[in-house]
Amino acid sequence: AGVLYLTSGRYTVALDGSDCRVLWTYHWAPRDVEPFFTNRGAAIADGKIIRGTSDGFLIALDGKDGHLLWARQIANPHEGYFISMPPLVHGDLIYIGPAGLEWASSGWVGAFRVSNGEQVWRFNIVPADGEPGAGTWGPDPAARKHAGGNLWTPLSFDVEKDLLYVPEGNPAPDYYDDGRPGTNLYTNSLIALDAK
Repeated sequence: AGVLYLTSGRYTVALDGSDCRVLWTYHWAPRDVEPFFTNRGAAIADGKIIRGTSDGFLIALDGKDGHLLWARQIANPHEGYFISMPPLVHGDLIYIGPAGLEWASSGWVGAFRVSNGEQVWRFNIVPADGEPGAGTWGPDPAARKHAGGNLWTPLSFDVEKDLLYVPEGNPAPDYYDDGRPGTNLYTNSLIALDAK
């Protein structure tokens, strides 16, 4: 029988698929503040269970016994970020990005190494100064500072074209748009990125 892996805000649990017997339980003790408390799943790769935490960490657990293999803080919870989405793994890379309190964050997605969580690349969904799309937020650069565009749902991967598809959320503030005139790239978009 297989093994089921379940997640909640702080717990990861492995169950025997044939009788639901608990095989192991891991409790994440937060190392920083938790702006929001939720989790939407984990990924399995190279015998590791990989997931995000509410205080902005990407962690890997041993799939056999649940002990922590590595933990790397990839998002700053003091800027409103937390990680709730399930990661996507292809090859030796983990693809994930933070969600955020929309009054306090601007979204991004990144690739991290399965072996140790090291960042390989990052794409700003709300462009930084000088990046393509920054001018679509109007003349005031402050419009992009707390602009939303956070990740909530799973990513998709095209293995033939080596493309990562990112379903992007709404800009912020979502109802009052006078402070952010324009198309507000890359929010409310489906983004195709070169996965490498």
